[in-house]
Amino acid sequence: MQSNSQKKNQIKDGLAIRGNWNKLQRLFDRAKNGDDILLGFIGGSITQGSLATKEEFQYVNRVVAWWRQQFPKATITHVNAGIGGTSSHYGVARVEKDLLIYNPDIVFVDFTVNDKDTPFCQETFEGLLRKIIKSNENVPTVILNNIYYCDGYSAEKVHNQLGAYYDIPCISAKQGIYPLIAEGIYEEADITSDGLHPNDFGHELLAKILTTFFTQVLEEPVRDDLIAFPLTALTDNCYEESILYQRDNIDATYDGFTIDTRKKDGLLDLYKDGFFASLAGDSMKVNVTGSCIAVQYLKSVRHPVPIATAIIDGDVHASIKLDGNFDEDWGDCLYLEPILHHGIYGAHELEIRIKESSKYDVGPFYVVGIIVS
Repeated sequence: MQSNSQKKNQIKDGLAIRGNWNKLQRLFDRAKNGDDILLGFIGGSITQGSLATKEEFQYVNRVVAWWRQQFPKATITHVNAGIGGTSSHYGVARVEKDLLIYNPDIVFVDFTVNDKDTPFCQETFEGLLRKIIKSNENVPTVILNNIYYCDGYSAEKVHNQLGAYYDIPCISAKQGIYPLIAEGIYEEADITSDGLHPNDFGHELLAKILTTFFTQVLEEPVRDDLIAFPLTALTDNCYEESILYQRDNIDATYDGFTIDTRKKDGLLDLYKDGFFASLAGDSMKVNVTGSCIAVQYLKSVRHPVPIATAIIDGDVHASIKLDGNFDEDWGDCLYLEPILHHGIYGAHELEIRIKESSKYDVGPFYVVGIIVS
């Protein structure tokens, strides 16, 4: 029986969309010459490194290690902006402060298992891609597609349509790793213990499909075939200018809600800088301008906590339930609930009101932020 290290050598080509390699080839030339290179990663829990037993085993750090080995003259650093359980809807609102402010020389994007195969997620993902590309059109972008190994599901189709439209290389676990399970070369348990998040060996395989792609790019002669950035978006693209409102930039009034004045200690210190309340009737009202509004709040695995409702422009009949109780057991969830999608652009009042509370509640209802586009 083959060992995992032997099986690794049988990995398939994960290049789902070829895209344009010119930007990446020029970056490789800089790295060969000894320039400082900053790799940027943004995504969900797999990018964050979930289920890897050590940081060096995470696919992100394995990719960084490959760059350092391949380009010994260069100083290779990286920023990992992966946050578990989050989608491109949140990604487009935070990519500037969490990644782009560091001026990365290449950006890897992976929200394929947290986004859905829907027009909505295609639109939010396009907003994210456009924001990344427009921040510096000389910086290459690479889309990484992860997968639910238990059933093969992902948002790869809608994401890769955008990859093809913007001429961005798309690297696919569904194409590079998943077929080998069906062929019997791997068992699902070789790669993941929960059907989704890769174990150490799964992270190694993800890094392998990326570095195999890099090797292909290195071996091909540089061609001066850059294309112009498409001014017209593929979708309605209402999310490119998304803004995350928290306590330092929000226009709000409070009737029972309390401002959380604790400062975050790093990217993954998620549940601070927000707003919380505990009693039925407590409310906060937020004044925003846009056509798309979403509430980001804590869904807690500790039950019970209060249930709230979101009301736009006083229309209580169209209110949306915000349930702070999470029915999964893997941990607290940074949940994002769309409240208004493609509404009338203009000024709106969003009210968040506690609808149900109990003397048995173990914590408050916690609003992390408001995303407006």
